[in-house]
Amino acid sequence: MAKTVLSGAQKKFEDLNVIDNFLFNELERQEDTERAKEFVRILLETILQKKVTKIRLFSQFAEQGRDPGQHGVQMDSYVEACVGEGEDAETMIVPIKPEVFDIEPNTYHSDSEERRMRYYRALIDSKLLAAGVKYKDMKNVTLIMISNYDPFGYDRMMYTFRNTCEEEPDLEYDDGVRTIFLYTYGRKGAENKELVELLRYMADSSQRNVTNSNLETIQKMVEKIKENAEIGVRYMQSWEIRQISHDEGFDEGFDEGYDEGYGEGYGEGYGQGGRYGASRRLTEDIANIRKNLGVDLPAACKALNITVEEYEKAQKIADSAKQ
Repeated sequence: MAKTVLSGAQKKFEDLNVIDNFLFNELERQEDTERAKEFVRILLETILQKKVTKIRLFSQFAEQGRDPGQHGVQMDSYVEACVGEGEDAETMIVPIKPEVFDIEPNTYHSDSEERRMRYYRALIDSKLLAAGVKYKDMKNVTLIMISNYDPFGYDRMMYTFRNTCEEEPDLEYDDGVRTIFLYTYGRKGAENKELVELLRYMADSSQRNVTNSNLETIQKMVEKIKENAEIGVRYMQSWEIRQISHDEGFDEGFDEGYDEGYGEGYGEGYGQGGRYGASRRLTEDIANIRKNLGVDLPAACKALNITVEEYEKAQKIADSAKQ
């Protein structure tokens, strides 16, 4: 099994769970697309309790914003699928048009999940309404966020939201949008045993939590991914690590921006974060890469897309903060 470690706050590659963005994305973009579709099918059928077929995957759907002043985002999963009723795929009632699903695993708590999902919905709608398409022909959209913390504090396993009329709550307002928040450890509303087992497994993706054939299928996929050393290296280099490091550096840094960014991508995040805290995080990550992967300084710097000179500059800044 590939051994890959970064900073103290970063998990080892072999310890990743399905709820972690990197492993979730790898499951969706497996070279065997049928296996990837099977993973998504298990998720959606377990969550929706309906049969799912004709799956199309658009993993890591990126939107950079229409101009430099607009916010960009990268969605973890953009899926099109047909959902219907029936005992099996042959007898199910298939809708005329597919539905769209955005599945977002999330382990980093924030106080703005609702507005984040609102933004995702807007981006999806902008993609769905091509020129000449009538509003009534827009596909239904379901946004699904899966978190290992309770986003609303009611200890519910599932929170489902649709638009309603305040004056007439019973008035149906069918705009085709539904938002589902799943809490992996929620106790209320846990009648769906398969969903309970799936969410527990996503939060702790170990063999001891494999309790049915669907989870056994996913577990085999997970094991295959974790045995792939190339994917382990990709984990080290992934955008997720760069974003996490940026966030931590920002929280620990000074309010003033540090305008000497360390290179493209990884360094750019640090440049926005603050001079001393960001530099310390960078040097810690380099040290951990060298220790755990047994590589020299140039190789460690290359993995984070910075130069040795940029690392040395960060080291001097971090050292000056200790004096």
